[in-house]
Amino acid sequence: MNILSTTDTHGWLAGHLLDENYSADYGDFADFVRKMKAKADSLGVDLILTDSGDLHDGTGFGDATTPNGKLTLPIFDQLPYDLLSIGNHELYTTEIANDTYTNFAPRWGGRYLTGNVDIYDNGVRKPFSQRYAYWQTKMGVRIMAFGFLFNFTGNSNATVVTPVGTAVQQAWFQQQVSRTDIDLFVVAGHIPVRAQTEWNLVYAAIRQHHPTTPISILGGHAHVRDSVAFDANAMALAAGRYCETVGWVTIDGLPSNVTRATSPMGSGTIKITKPSSVPNVTNQINSSSLSWSRQYLDFNRPTFEKHTASLNQGFNTSYGQGISGNITSEISTLPILTNLLGCAPASYYLNRYPISDNRSLFYYLTNTVFPGVVYATGRNTSAYPRIILTNTGGFRYDVLAGRFTIDNAYQTNPYTNLWQYMTVPWSYAQSLLTNMQTDKVYKRQVSTSNGTVYNSTTGTWLTTGYLTTDDFGAAGDGDNTLHINQGSASTPHYVQANVSTSNITNPSTMVDVYVTSFFAAAAAAYLPGNMTNAWINVTNSTGGSFSSFDTLPAYAQRFWSKNC
Repeated sequence: MNILSTTDTHGWLAGHLLDENYSADYGDFADFVRKMKAKADSLGVDLILTDSGDLHDGTGFGDATTPNGKLTLPIFDQLPYDLLSIGNHELYTTEIANDTYTNFAPRWGGRYLTGNVDIYDNGVRKPFSQRYAYWQTKMGVRIMAFGFLFNFTGNSNATVVTPVGTAVQQAWFQQQVSRTDIDLFVVAGHIPVRAQTEWNLVYAAIRQHHPTTPISILGGHAHVRDSVAFDANAMALAAGRYCETVGWVTIDGLPSNVTRATSPMGSGTIKITKPSSVPNVTNQINSSSLSWSRQYLDFNRPTFEKHTASLNQGFNTSYGQGISGNITSEISTLPILTNLLGCAPASYYLNRYPISDNRSLFYYLTNTVFPGVVYATGRNTSAYPRIILTNTGGFRYDVLAGRFTIDNAYQTNPYTNLWQYMTVPWSYAQSLLTNMQTDKVYKRQVSTSNGTVYNSTTGTWLTTGYLTTDDFGAAGDGDNTLHINQGSASTPHYVQANVSTSNITNPSTMVDVYVTSFFAAAAAAYLPGNMTNAWINVTNSTGGSFSSFDTLPAYAQRFWSKNC
């Protein structure tokens, strides 16, 4: 059994134009999938395609339409997915939730699974989509599939997210999981695969009825490449983010009474002998006839071509080229996306470097961008000391050197949370950042240089990229293409710019505190009187609202060169 997996695409279907590691678009991917399915047929093996949610919020192509996803979802629909699950970004707003429920979920013939999400349809609470799916593959494998979302609490009030621990005790789940005509469980879910309570509960609920039946879990949400061993017959994989990664899982050794397939490539590379410790699960199996393989494929044409070359059919087809053409033509209907705002003078990275490093995006924001553009009219002089606080989870991607457009702005921060301020004594302002780092306010998930040299013989890009460590290997063992390690650094929940505050000695000195509306109520709790209605909206040069999304475009237009 072979599985291709995507997750957290967030509208990046046009590819990464400034990063050749991930430069394929969804037309290229469509050609790859179709050819890989043809390759599976010719070899007499099964191949299924899965997605683990979060299709919205991440690019101008996806977000600059009403509703959000109007152009990207029809592109996504053209791929032959066998199993999909919902993500939290499908549920933040009622508009997107209703569009997903009405127009997107029904297109998948019962394979868009939402085991713990409901919606109010004309006031009546209903399952958002199907709870489970059951089918038999071409090679005879009987699959029971489920789909889950983590215990999300930031959804619109038009939807209900049931805790996973409750969902797996419900009658529908117990009825299906207790069936005896199951050869393989495939569970797609928008849940990080490592050390996550929700997956432990799903795994334990299955193992209660099926102690040894194979389980393949396809996770997401954490924006990382990762694989986790649950037991000798159960494994989880997460396929990164943003059309940077295609996940690959192979399960070899299914008995002949389960599948007619045999492995044309020999056994898998992984034998799981050390199960993870999972509460309420005893006697986990630590040996099995099964072997596993996992790979993380870079989202580019050379990678796709390498794995389909044995078909001797070339790569481009009218199918994939048609989808690529659709992407180009649809983007052309939004000319604002490609309008030049300015030329980024260098690359600033979301999480490759510590926030104290001048290559960090948050260093650049707090030392340069925020002081330059985040202030109320007439309050940008030293007479008005200010601190400017932002939640790091609102930022989604790097700023790369060169052309910076509205589409790039959506990629970096797609959220339209309003900048607001109030004036408070320094005695309160000086400790706000420390207090907010441990605040319980819900945080959007934070995602954890380039060149053109590709060695087709070794399959190596001579560029920086992912070097993944998971339960089955270190330093790129599972990365299908080897890179120079791009590095990673942890990021605090909040960062802060300090403007004209260094000489304050009197705790009663009045200071302007700037936050966004996303966490303004939480910040007010640490300021005098907990006055959530005391925030004043910052306005732009024409008197309109000024949001987190507007920040980088405003700075680029005002301060960056227009000569790239």
